[in-house]
Amino acid sequence: MDEIEALCDGPSVWPTGSRQRAVAALLELFGDEGPLKQAAMHFRWNFAEQEAFLKHEFGVATGLEGPALERAMKRFAGSLPVLGVSPEISQGVEASYWRFIRALDEHLAAGHAFLLGDAPCAGDFGLIGPLYAHLLRDPVPGFLLRTRFPRVAQYVERVMGADQVYQRPAVNGAGWLPDDAIPSTLIPLVAQALEEHWPVLQSTLHAVVQRTRAPGADLTKELPRAVGSGEFVIGGCTGRRAFFAFDAWKLQRLVDKLDATSRAWLGSVFGPRGSELAALDMRSHICLEKRPGPNRASTIYVVPSNSSASNTVQNRGGVHPGKTLVEQSKL
Repeated sequence: MDEIEALCDGPSVWPTGSRQRAVAALLELFGDEGPLKQAAMHFRWNFAEQEAFLKHEFGVATGLEGPALERAMKRFAGSLPVLGVSPEISQGVEASYWRFIRALDEHLAAGHAFLLGDAPCAGDFGLIGPLYAHLLRDPVPGFLLRTRFPRVAQYVERVMGADQVYQRPAVNGAGWLPDDAIPSTLIPLVAQALEEHWPVLQSTLHAVVQRTRAPGADLTKELPRAVGSGEFVIGGCTGRRAFFAFDAWKLQRLVDKLDATSRAWLGSVFGPRGSELAALDMRSHICLEKRPGPNRASTIYVVPSNSSASNTVQNRGGVHPGKTLVEQSKL
């Protein structure tokens, strides 16, 4: 999205207001790499009623058929445990998904066309990846979404065709709510993102730091796709999943968009988890870079930070080896 925005004229997907920019970044990451992605994979691969549709779609996309097509589909389905989608936590994945959809429906019912008003932002586009490609187009989740929450289904279609089918009013010159306002109906969505996704991001960052500070670590090579694994909680259920270098880079991208105003707001509204995110000063101790090229592993590299790494917390939110980020916040 950043590359496309740099190449194209027109309105930015990033609000200029501090709080709105933070919300857009948080919900973009929640949709892109968080529980919404897990819901998308669960509904796609764990229902037998999906099989005919998936065979057709994969056949069209790959040109494969017969046993070769079945092997390709099996390879995709085999990634579910790595993503934390297992039979033991399917109830939790669904509970998390419907909780988010209900909150989004209440937000739309309050008269908002998009997350932050009458124009789509990066957060809308982050959500739309799993919501459209998997959860609306696929027959099983698509039927459930259209029949249970038609407003959300219409929202998905609206974001997909925002420039063609929706005439956005000129609100403050951009389409977003004026005065950096955050609708009260968005608070539950952000709270869920912090409750369910933030702990995974903390564990991911900790795994990256531990790997890069291990004896003999070669920082000239790209990080592996998975940098570790561990427990996580979704919808009240506990499972295991891999932690990915790409997610740590996306976290850095989020933190880069925070300023003093948005950090203060996160800490005041969202309690301990909001305060932990607000306190994170990631680049002071580790910097990640995504480089172009073939996607051999992760395309994520560690680059020199702005300050020398040490075994003490030099700045608020610094990464302290041997401690989780939750423990660091209490130092």
